Amino acid sequence: MQLSKFLLPFSFLLLFSIGLQSQTYSISGIKSFSSRGIKAIMNNKEVVGYVLFYKTDKADSKNDNYGFDLLDEKLAKVSTVKVVLPRDAVLLQPVYNGEALGLMFYNQSKGNYIFRSYDKKLKEIGSLITEKPIKYERAALDQMDSDAASSFYGLHPVPGKGFIRAGYGEDKDKYRITFYDNSFKMKWSYQTPNESKDYETFLVSDINEHYVTGVTMRRDGLMSRKMEYSLTVFDVETGKKLLDTSAESSKEQLSISATNLLEGTDQMVLQGEYYDLDDKPGVSKSKGFYLKIYDLKTAKEVSEKKFSWAKDIGKLFNAKGKESIEDK
Repeated sequence: MQLSKFLLPFSFLLLFSIGLQSQTYSISGIKSFSSRGIKAIMNNKEVVGYVLFYKTDKADSKNDNYGFDLLDEKLAKVSTVKVVLPRDAVLLQPVYNGEALGLMFYNQSKGNYIFRSYDKKLKEIGSLITEKPIKYERAALDQMDSDAASSFYGLHPVPGKGFIRAGYGEDKDKYRITFYDNSFKMKWSYQTPNESKDYETFLVSDINEHYVTGVTMRRDGLMSRKMEYSLTVFDVETGKKLLDTSAESSKEQLSISATNLLEGTDQMVLQGEYYDLDDKPGVSKSKGFYLKIYDLKTAKEVSEKKFSWAKDIGKLFNAKGKESIEDK
């Protein structure tokens, strides 16, 4: 993972345009700053602040001193903390769950993860250093930029309770999803059962205080291009798998692009596109998109609605818009 760095011997000026007003934040005494050292902190899909990660000086032969500045959404500094981390540590992401700030680092030299959690004033709550993930995950991390890596292997906030992380399991054909509390103590972990014959990958989609939802992609071999998409839901407290249902149907192929939990209910919306049975999802042009509603208490589908590009959506567009639909 090659990250460009800028040597800043005197000061660093951070400039953002927020609304109609330009906001600035400056600090001095930085030795170096990664181009990915500034990360937005998200809470309920909204930016609530920023973390600025920078190197100050050398700690010893293998470690460096780093600084974290916690900024609010208007770039006003909330707090600063100094930490010692391995020289090749890269900040993958910060996430905020309303109570705790979780930071995830990838140690490039050892190929493992370092987690730290802090309260709203940057007082440390807990920390964790993991064993190395399997070589397939490490190889992917080394090839990806940090934003892409965090979407696959990063942390996801559970409101007020902790953090969820998904990734490879013990082997390349398995996935593991783990729930940590605010101090990064593991509460539960689920892995693809050994008896499963499929290659499985799980992508987290939406989380609230009760449910973890996502998409499980299954194929019968490492090189197989035929992918089956399943909606998968876990109980946040227990880790019990509540739902694992295929999006396929006897009439057409269905892909899954997103899951969205409906606030204040035990229902969720599943969204994706539908194809003819002999089409290749993601390659062939889809016939349209669909919305399904599931009740997570009963693990049953409540309703389904399909929207055809030609019949339903096309009539809403002018000629130029219809061309864009034809071009997928």
